[in-house]
Amino acid sequence: MMRKKWLPHIIAVVSLAAFIFLGLASDMETLPPPADSGNSSSNTSVTPPTGGGTTRQEQVIRREFTTAGAHTFVFSERFPATIEIYALGGGGGGQGGHNKTYQQGIGTRIESGKGAGGGGGGAAYTRIRVESPVTLNINVGAGGAGGGGHSKGIGGSWESGRPGAAGGNTTVTLGSITITANGGRGGGGSGDQNVTGGAGGTVGTAPQGILDWATGNGGAGTNGRHNSDQGGEFGSPGRITVGTVNNFGVSLLNGSGGDGGHGNRSGGVGGTGHVIVIVRY
Repeated sequence: MMRKKWLPHIIAVVSLAAFIFLGLASDMETLPPPADSGNSSSNTSVTPPTGGGTTRQEQVIRREFTTAGAHTFVFSERFPATIEIYALGGGGGGQGGHNKTYQQGIGTRIESGKGAGGGGGGAAYTRIRVESPVTLNINVGAGGAGGGGHSKGIGGSWESGRPGAAGGNTTVTLGSITITANGGRGGGGSGDQNVTGGAGGTVGTAPQGILDWATGNGGAGTNGRHNSDQGGEFGSPGRITVGTVNNFGVSLLNGSGGDGGHGNRSGGVGGTGHVIVIVRY
């Protein structure tokens, strides 16, 4: 009898509890799954905004070659690019000096002269546009050797010193294009009494397929003198006044002729050629 009396109350309590639980459950917010941590691997990429970027800064490469002989320069960084080439031939060597002994009474006297100066090397400039990797084969001309001095004893006519050697040509070749800056001539000509100054180096016509072209002939060496310590000065190198380099060829360390020697001294050695390569890309 007691079980039947309490049964309705028990059912009512259970029903009320169930009603309250279901109501609370319907008010709960569904939570999202946890986000990826910073250490997780992901294939998602972030695309940077387009437009409004900074302008790329121009890059410049400069190479200088002052040692006589063969060199190679390769450019393969970025295209299109412009290449400036400055070339200077080697200077001619100076002529050797000379002494001559003459009879004078019961004694002797010696007359000394100065040899002729060597000519300066020619200079060339060009600017070229390239669209693909390029190799520059460079040959820097050597300065001409100075001629030996000469001494002659009593009897006969005086003889000049030995002529100086010509300066070497400087060449720069890339593909079918070759730039040539000729070396200066040595001081002193042929014959036993020639003290003529060496001619300056020259440059030929412009090659095909270039943007700019300029040349400067080397200066001639001055003549020597039979009986003097004057004369026989070197010829100046050719000069280029256009392009990036300011007054290429102005330095007398490269491309200048050698001085004439005095007495029985040798003439001066000509200056080595010079090449500058400047690339902009």
